[in-house]
Amino acid sequence: METVDPPTRFSFRWNHPPGEEPMAGNSMLVEFTLTPEGDERTRLRVSESGHELRGWPDAEKQRYADEHRGGWVEYLDRLANALAERTS
Repeated sequence: METVDPPTRFSFRWNHPPGEEPMAGNSMLVEFTLTPEGDERTRLRVSESGHELRGWPDAEKQRYADEHRGGWVEYLDRLANALAERTS
């Protein structure tokens, strides 16, 4: 874990080279932020950064961002569906 601030925020680093400690410049930072909205709703914000600091060509950085944006949408939709089923 990079940051843990219950109940509103946590983050972690991933996708770093094997054998290296994850840090800015060699890994991606994923941050989850929870914000209350009214009495019964919570907004989840997910951001992933770090690819822009890698020594990759611009096209590779863009491909990574596009693929992960789509991946996060897919998995967050699954989470929303699972939560909806639990509250039904």
